[in-house]
Amino acid sequence: MQCAQCGTENDASATFCAVCGSRFGDVEPSADVAPVSQPLVTEPVAASVYAPVATAPSPVATTTTAPPPPPRKKHGCLITTIVLFSVVAVAAAAVVWFVTRPPRDLGVSYTEADYQSAVAKLGIEIVDEAPNLPVEQTKVVYSGKKQVSVHLTSKEVSAVISMHHRSPKWALSDVQILLGTDNQVQMSGFAVYQATRYGFYADLNVLLASPQSVGGSADKIVVFGIDFPQQWYGPAVDYIVQATNDWLSGMGQGLDIQSASIENGELVLQGTVPASIRRVALSSINTTGTPTP
Repeated sequence: MQCAQCGTENDASATFCAVCGSRFGDVEPSADVAPVSQPLVTEPVAASVYAPVATAPSPVATTTTAPPPPPRKKHGCLITTIVLFSVVAVAAAAVVWFVTRPPRDLGVSYTEADYQSAVAKLGIEIVDEAPNLPVEQTKVVYSGKKQVSVHLTSKEVSAVISMHHRSPKWALSDVQILLGTDNQVQMSGFAVYQATRYGFYADLNVLLASPQSVGGSADKIVVFGIDFPQQWYGPAVDYIVQATNDWLSGMGQGLDIQSASIENGELVLQGTVPASIRRVALSSINTTGTPTP
């Protein structure tokens, strides 16, 4: 019996094809299948004689993490501190410069000779009996009276105002007085107010208020190189005038100025002034305020 699937001749009594295993009678032979003249021989597949090749394990993907950057140095606070110190230093330097800067130079330079010239014109005898004692342990004593009619220059007036004032109450120093006309005076120097030394410049109108005092007004005042507000002119002039009048009033009855004017760059005085000025030790002052001979 020929197998309808593969064309193999089988025994007539066979139920299955000995080659392809098809059951006889289940499938009709196909017209397209040509009879096979030679039997199909299949060989069993021999086992591979080669040992299995060991497969390398797939590399495990690893994630490489970059090391963290080093912490940034915090310079912010340091820079801020340096800036603040710089600002404070500059401000302090500016304050020191403003306080200590020289006042306006009026071109009036004077020496001891100008002071002595003024004293000689006034005819006052000046004696310092306690040159080695601190100011606090001495006192200036005025005595006598002398008639005068003098013309003093800007240098002489500046020297009298600035020199030989060994008193803690004297508020003016390094003063330049430039006398003009019609009682016009320019003044520059240092004034001490509440223990602070201020450089100043003032354009003043000065007048004789009484035989022992002066008065005045200001057209311009400059302090630390800055124009003073006009609403403060009055108190500033009052302070300078008061310091001057305190000095004049200390001369007692020996000072009696009848007329004072500024003419052609000179101070013209007529009246009386103390005949002598003595600086004595406080220990030599008796209970009446008079120096012990």
